[in-house]
Amino acid sequence: MTSGFVALDLKKATYPEEAYNYLNSIGYRIDVNANLARDNIPAFFDDLSITFEKRKEAIRHFFQTKDWQIFIGTITETDRLHHFFFHNALNDGEFHEAFIDFYKKLDMFLGKMYEKAMKENALFLTCSDHGFTPIKTEVYLNKWLMEEGYLEITVKEKGIETITETSKAFCLDPSRIYIHLNGKYPRGSVKDSEYQEIRNAPAQKLKTLSFNGEKVVKEVYFKEDIFKGPYAEKGPDIYVLPNYGFDLKGAFNRESVFGTTHFKGMHTHDDAHLFISHKHHNNNSFKIEDIAGIVTKYIH
Repeated sequence: MTSGFVALDLKKATYPEEAYNYLNSIGYRIDVNANLARDNIPAFFDDLSITFEKRKEAIRHFFQTKDWQIFIGTITETDRLHHFFFHNALNDGEFHEAFIDFYKKLDMFLGKMYEKAMKENALFLTCSDHGFTPIKTEVYLNKWLMEEGYLEITVKEKGIETITETSKAFCLDPSRIYIHLNGKYPRGSVKDSEYQEIRNAPAQKLKTLSFNGEKVVKEVYFKEDIFKGPYAEKGPDIYVLPNYGFDLKGAFNRESVFGTTHFKGMHTHDDAHLFISHKHHNNNSFKIEDIAGIVTKYIH
C-alpha cells in the first residue's frame, strides 16, 4: 500500500518495505509538483507526464508480481490537469491538444489493464469520486460568515486558532460549516438550546447568495439529512452544495467573499463515472457508497 498526495514521505507512506524499495528504485512520485502549474507551465506538463509514467510502471509491476484478490491502482494526474487547466481544455483552448494526448495515453493504459483482467476473468472497474467543471469564481464562506456576523477571528493568518468566544459558526474546506457549540470547542459559546435557531439562520441565507445574478448555492443540508452511522454526529452541522462554477472554500484570510486564484477547474458531485466489465443490474442509479459492495461481491 502506498498513500497518495497527502503523504509527505514515500518511505513512511509505503508498506511493506520491499514495496518502498521498488518504488524508490524507479523514482516513483507520489504526486505532481502542483506549484509548477502556476510558475512554469511547460515544466508542469513535463512533470505530469513523468509522474504518470512512473504511476503506470508501478501499477503494472505490482499487478504482475502478486496473486491478488483485489488490486486498486489510483491515478491522480487527471485531477491535477483539470484543476489547473480545465478552462483552457474546452472548445479548442490553448491546452486542448495536451488534454487529448494525455487521455489517449490514459485510455491505452486502461485498455491494456482491462485485457489483463479479462484474461483472468476478473471484474474490471474504473470510477471517479467526482467530476469537473470550470470555475466561475471561488466563494470564501468564512468571509461570508464574518460579514453576516457569525464569525470573528483576531489574527487572519492563524485563522481557526483565533476564533473568538462570540463566534457562532465557522467553515472548514470545502464547504462544511460547524456551529461553535459550548462544550464541544474550547471557546464555544453557543448553547444547546440555541443550536437549531443559529443553525437555521445561515442555512437559509446561503440559499439566497448570488454572484453576477446567478445563485451560488444549489442546496444546503443539515448533517442528519446526509450522514448516517455511529459517527454521524461528528459530521458538519451544515453542508453546502454549490451550483456548477462556484468553488466553495474555507480560507480565513480573504478580503472579499468572491475571488479567483490559479485554480481553474472544480469538483462536481453528480457526474462522476463508473465502468463495470461485468453486467450489473441496479437500474443505473449508482451511488459512490455502492462500489464497495460491488467489489466484494466478486471477491472469491
